[in-house]
Amino acid sequence: MNRPSDRTSRWPRISIVTPSFNQGRYLERTILSVIGQNYPDLEYIVMDGGSDDGSVEIIRKHENHLAHWQSGKDRGQADAIYRGFERAAGDLLGWINSDDYYLPGTLHAIGEAFRGNPGAEMFVAGTLFRREGGADTWKYYPFVQDFRSLLCAGMLFGQMACFWSRRAFFETGGFDRDLRFCFDYDMFLRLARRQRPVAVDRIGAVHRMHGETKTATIYHTVGLEEIDLVRKRFGIDTIPDDERDRIRTVTRSRFRASNRRGFLLDAFRDPLFFLRSAPFRVRDWLRSSRTERGRALL
Repeated sequence: MNRPSDRTSRWPRISIVTPSFNQGRYLERTILSVIGQNYPDLEYIVMDGGSDDGSVEIIRKHENHLAHWQSGKDRGQADAIYRGFERAAGDLLGWINSDDYYLPGTLHAIGEAFRGNPGAEMFVAGTLFRREGGADTWKYYPFVQDFRSLLCAGMLFGQMACFWSRRAFFETGGFDRDLRFCFDYDMFLRLARRQRPVAVDRIGAVHRMHGETKTATIYHTVGLEEIDLVRKRFGIDTIPDDERDRIRTVTRSRFRASNRRGFLLDAFRDPLFFLRSAPFRVRDWLRSSRTERGRALL
C-alpha cells in the first residue's frame, strides 16, 4: 500500500485524517484549511462519529476533495483516527481535529522537510493557541524532544502540528485505542524511542481553546490517570528520581530558550502577535528569572 519513496525528486504523499463528532460549528474551517493548502499530493480522510448537528452536510459539501469519508458510530476519537490511518497510503501521516486548523503553507513546509531529511520519521512544527473569540494567547515554537525528555518532562509541542512516517507508525504499534486522553503521547513516545524528531521552523497549526476540549473537560480526571499509566508503561520508574529531575530541568530550560528565540523572531515574522504579547512575555520572563535566582540561593 505504501509506495517507494524518493525524497529528493518528488513531493511525498501526505495523508491527513480529521476525526469529528458534533463539531459542525468548527468543522468547515478545519476542512478548508486542509484542502486550501493546495498541496500537490494530498490524501484527506474525514471520520465522523455519527454527528447529528449538520456536520454530515458540511462534509458532503466538500466530498470531491476527500479521498474517503464516513459517518457512523465508533469507539471514540482514537479508534476513528486509527481506522483512518489504516485506509491511508501516504508517506507521512497527520491528524487535525475538527476544532483545529492548519495555517497556509504548512504541508509544503513539511514536504520540503521530508525531502531534505532522508531517513527522518517525525517532523514537529509550531502551534498557535487561540481562545474562542479569536484572541491569540501563546505559541509553542518548534521544539523537539528525545525519548527521555518526552517521558520525564511531558509533551512540549502540539500534536496538530506534527507529521510522521506511516511505516514507522505501524511498525511501532501505532497508539493505544483504549486511551481517551493521551493516545497521542503514547504514540509520540513510541516514535521518539525509535528516532529523534526533526524541527520545522514555522507555526503550522492553530489549536482552538474552548470549553469542550478534552483538556478542559477530562484532563484532571482521565488525563492525569492515563499520563501516569503511559509513563509507567514506558519505564519512568526505572529512571532514578534525581535523573528524572535533571532531565526535566534541562528540558524546560531548553524549551524556554526555544520560546524566547521564537518570540524575538516574531518581531519580524509576526509583529502584531509580538506587540500584543510583549508585555506579558516580559513579565513572565522576569518572574521566571527571579524564581531561578531564588532556587540558586537555596
